[in-house]
Amino acid sequence: APLLIDARMAAVLPDAVTLLALLTYALRGAQGVIVHSSAPLPPTEASVVFLSYWANPDPTKSWQRACMPLVSSLARLDGVSLIVGGLGPGEFPGIDRRREECNKIDFCRNMMNKNTFFVMDKFIWTYGVVSDPQVVHPDSLVFFADCTDVVVLCGVNELRSKFAAFGADLVFGAEANYWPADQVTGAIKRFNWTDPYPPSPTPLRYANSGVYAGRARELRAFFLRQREAWETGTPWSWCCASRAAIVLGGRLRTRTNCVDDQGCVQSYIAAGFHEDKVGPSLNLDRTGDLILTLFHPTRHHHRVSFRGQRAVFDLRQERTPLGGGFRTADGKPERWNAGKNHSEPCIVHVSGGPKKFMRTLSATLNLNLPRSAHK
Repeated sequence: APLLIDARMAAVLPDAVTLLALLTYALRGAQGVIVHSSAPLPPTEASVVFLSYWANPDPTKSWQRACMPLVSSLARLDGVSLIVGGLGPGEFPGIDRRREECNKIDFCRNMMNKNTFFVMDKFIWTYGVVSDPQVVHPDSLVFFADCTDVVVLCGVNELRSKFAAFGADLVFGAEANYWPADQVTGAIKRFNWTDPYPPSPTPLRYANSGVYAGRARELRAFFLRQREAWETGTPWSWCCASRAAIVLGGRLRTRTNCVDDQGCVQSYIAAGFHEDKVGPSLNLDRTGDLILTLFHPTRHHHRVSFRGQRAVFDLRQERTPLGGGFRTADGKPERWNAGKNHSEPCIVHVSGGPKKFMRTLSATLNLNLPRSAHK
């Protein structure tokens, strides 16, 4: 069972909490550390749960100190649990087999040597957590959030209502960058295929796996659909076979990035799973109402201002720099036609690139301080 830690203690004693967490893993093989839990285990009713994963292989690095903005922002909320994985061995069933199979394939072995292989671990760990009713109630609203570059700025009721407004089983953050593009973009152009991504009112068009949300039972169904590759003989990938067979239709047999969780999301959308009514439906937050994703923030950080303890994102076209601003992933000038001037995101994710804006965000909102400093 996961270890329970109160967020206020975690904020004041980060190193002691980290040591306690690692000792718990060593002695009990715990699945994760639950910070700031107001619900009993096993859960008796649905709640709001945040999941995060600390994938740094260096045991001297403190997950709690690195993830302070996320932990500190969640410490302000009542009725929210944060479960952190990646703190010890034996994270999920089949992890050893996954590494053994990867070592048999040159491309995968090279990815493992570069540590990029381990990005998928958080995906598979999350699948295990949302599948376990002893840890998360099947009807709980679950948010996955990257540990070091995410802050939560609204309360539980607003999280619930903004998620419901999308009318989809799953909601992912959206960014202007399409990554990893692999061969999918080239195949679309080469064979004149329909672009799997529908038009967007803003440049925030493409899925980002750093923050996403859904009921636990729907997230489990989403992950099960991604496991096609695992069940057909390539247990180190999960979604590569789906991409090769469905997205490329057998016509373009080239190497793809099979070891990245965001690549799995791209394949889910490119294969049409997000709208085929077989698996969970998936929508993207293209205006930053629930999840604002700032890829390489120098592109759009000038659109962010602050109002009290909230970030405000400017959606107006006139905020685009002279000359058309940055180009979108398909090479076109940015166009903003959101139908409103601003959004107040519940969650801000500073994705990719330099993290200078993350430090600005944290300092402006006092998210590097213990809870007592917020009163």
